[in-house]
Amino acid sequence: RMILERGLSLGIGPQITYPNSDKLIQIIKEMPADRILLETDGPYLPTYPNNVRATSDMIEEVCVKIAEVRGDMTPQEVAIVAYENAKKLFSIK
Repeated sequence: RMILERGLSLGIGPQITYPNSDKLIQIIKEMPADRILLETDGPYLPTYPNNVRATSDMIEEVCVKIAEVRGDMTPQEVAIVAYENAKKLFSIK
């Protein structure tokens, strides 16, 4: 929450799919959509319950979980919002 209070964004990765991610889930429910970024944490943290090397295609599961948790976006909208947020962050046109 301190990160959000300071106007920073958060990179959300596969940890959101883990069983004991209640604190992260609560933060995602509260955070403004214009602060959502996505990350894979590859190759180290796959989505749950996978016990394989993390890959970038697992980001789809992260989008699905974020959409489920927030309830105000579809997984596709999560991906689009995160893409636009990343473009702003890295000054990409």
